[in-house]
Amino acid sequence: MSRSTWTLTIAVLLAGTAAVGEIYKWVDEKGGVHYGECLPPDCAGVPVDVPPPPSDAAVREAEERLGRLRRHDEQGPKGHAVDERPGSREGGTSPALRPPADPGCLASLSQGWTGQVADVREPVSPRLLSKAERLQLQALLRAMAGRWEGRAEDVRCAGEVTAPSTEVVAGRSRLHARWQTDDLFKIDVDVLWNSGASDRWFYSFQLDADHLRFWKADTDFANESDMQRFDVELVSVGNDGVRFFQRYDQGLRRTRVISLSRTGGDFRLGEFFYLEGQMIGKQSWTFSR
Repeated sequence: MSRSTWTLTIAVLLAGTAAVGEIYKWVDEKGGVHYGECLPPDCAGVPVDVPPPPSDAAVREAEERLGRLRRHDEQGPKGHAVDERPGSREGGTSPALRPPADPGCLASLSQGWTGQVADVREPVSPRLLSKAERLQLQALLRAMAGRWEGRAEDVRCAGEVTAPSTEVVAGRSRLHARWQTDDLFKIDVDVLWNSGASDRWFYSFQLDADHLRFWKADTDFANESDMQRFDVELVSVGNDGVRFFQRYDQGLRRTRVISLSRTGGDFRLGEFFYLEGQMIGKQSWTFSR
């Protein structure tokens, strides 16, 4: 359970507490500290200030937000476009290539990615690719074309911001990358997790005129309607990689950052998932010839 969920749960529980009278603290003959509403026989208790319970309005707001968080955890978006990570799996861990800029679990979105990804609800602001950026992106994707094998890693975050914990699931993956048309680059990824479960994902990079659009799906499909929902906001484009992000607002602030990078002869495709401004997980695929 996330820190925000725990906080809301505690607030709701406190709201149900009846009005509390004076609370006393005392130390027994063995040095043990005790609290209670009544005094020990020698009346040596010291009054302790107890903060008042939250107001009814604060309780309602907490309950509503907790409900939204629960619905988000229990219900994933349906249909072709996939915005969420695959279901929970069991398995071992394996090392994975990690660029230095990778954020840690529960890291703040606004403090990562060189400050270029804001934690807001507004849709992304796509910009035109420059001629140099378009050529760099085409060269990067062209170098990735072909069949690859590599590692898969799914990281899930939990705990407190000050002491986050991670659940890491590893597996093997195969990738087929190709230009389907002159402006549509497709990446098919097959994953076999250490637990024996498997997944298949289809990534699409569309260079439409001077725009970049991106989508991920669990079926291979072409959807020419409402292409604006696949718009991205660029963070960086270079010879060795591209980074961009998308936003989804279904009652909660959700952001997904996508990073495709090349290091020597290896490629790495990573997705970083943020909920309400905190990173809740990431997936990565690292491939070699």
